[in-house]
Amino acid sequence: MFINALIQDESWNVVGVKSKGGKFAYGPIKTAEELRLDYDTTILPPKKYFFPQRETLFSFDVSKGVFTETAVATKSTIIIGVHPYDIVALLHMDEVFRETKSDPYYSEKRQNSLIIGINIQKMSKWNFSTFMGCATVDYGYDLMLTDLGTKYTVETGSKKGEELLARYATNLRDAYANEVQMVGRKKMEMLNMSQQKLDFAPDSIPELLKHNYANSAFLGETL
Repeated sequence: MFINALIQDESWNVVGVKSKGGKFAYGPIKTAEELRLDYDTTILPPKKYFFPQRETLFSFDVSKGVFTETAVATKSTIIIGVHPYDIVALLHMDEVFRETKSDPYYSEKRQNSLIIGINIQKMSKWNFSTFMGCATVDYGYDLMLTDLGTKYTVETGSKKGEELLARYATNLRDAYANEVQMVGRKKMEMLNMSQQKLDFAPDSIPELLKHNYANSAFLGETL
C-alpha cells in the first residue's frame, strides 16, 4: 500500500531494486510487486542517481557565444531498498562533493532525494561490510525497513521520512516491544552473515595503499 501510494503520486520519481537477467539493478518502479528487497547485491550502486556516468553540465553555442547551464530536474527521487553499506558510501561521497568541494549538481540531486533503506536479508559471499563496520547503519537514511517475515518495521531517520510516512502510509502503528527486539536480533544476525575474512584492520587501509603506491613502478610512472 505504502509503495504503491508513492508510485501513484506522479510528483515523485520512484526507483528501486528489480530483478534483471538473474541479477539485480536499480530502476524505475511501476508497481510494488517489482521490488526485490531480498537481493544480495546490485549491478550498480545507488550513487548512479547522484554521480551519473554521463551528465550534461552545460552547453555553449559557438556562433552566438551563449553559455547555458543545464538545470537539475526538479522532480524529487525516492530510492527504495538501499543497503546500509551503500548508505555509508553516500555519506562518504557527501564529504567530498558537499562538504570538502561543493558540487552544485551533486548537492541538488541529494537535496531532492529520499533514501529508503532495507536491512540486509541475503548477503553476497563477496560482501565484507561486516568487517568495515557498515553492515548496519543508524543514520544517513530517511526511512529504514527491516523484514520480519509477515511485516516490515520502519525506522525514521529524518523529518522528510516522517512526513512521507504521515502522508502515504495508511496501516502504520507503533512497534511493539517484541518487534523492536526482533529488529535488534536481525541486526546482530547480519554481523555473522559475511563469509569474507580480512587479515588486517580496516583502519590500516590508508597506510597499506600509501605503501603500495610508493612501491608500484606502474603507478610511480603515471603519477
